[in-house]
Amino acid sequence: PTWSQTEFAFASFFARANYNYKGKYLAEALIRADGSSRFGENYKYGYFPAVSVGWILTEEDFLKNNKTISFLKLKTSLGVNGNSNIPDYQWNSQFSVVNNGYNNQTYIYPVRRENPNLRWETSTTYDAAVEYGLFSDRITGEIAYYYKKTNDMLLNVTLQKSTGFSNWWDNVGSVFNTGVEFAIKSRNLIGQFTWTTDFN
Repeated sequence: PTWSQTEFAFASFFARANYNYKGKYLAEALIRADGSSRFGENYKYGYFPAVSVGWILTEEDFLKNNKTISFLKLKTSLGVNGNSNIPDYQWNSQFSVVNNGYNNQTYIYPVRRENPNLRWETSTTYDAAVEYGLFSDRITGEIAYYYKKTNDMLLNVTLQKSTGFSNWWDNVGSVFNTGVEFAIKSRNLIGQFTWTTDFN
């Protein structure tokens, strides 16, 4: 029977800092360094920072005792993520062996092309949102805008036959998504019998 075995190594390092001032000014910063053996020798490590800030307005004096607005928060964030979801060994070359070939000779020929520049796919996401609660949080929800752009997309690309190879994994192209999200939840009845409504 034929069988194969693969393995890969993954290393991560990160640092994070949080800031909270009087329960109303919030901030967080994060930096990650991720390394994967699945990528070429020139780009094994990727660096992914993120930062977010928030402001809880209902902790301010001008809204603290408001009878209508029980909670109001503004928040925004910007961050970068990495993707390494590809098969093992795709950055280095691979050879195949033919035994008892022409004139009973053994032949070795390349079946995968080396790509030392194969690197992390990165996604940069920005969002800004408002969280709210009304009438002692009987009505809560969020309105958010988001923008996400992915660069260096990992794709299995078909090569021209004149190269001698059929395909290889490479970083090709980019894509972006953007939109607005809206969510609301109402607690219509509370007590022994509860009734809530969710909409997004």
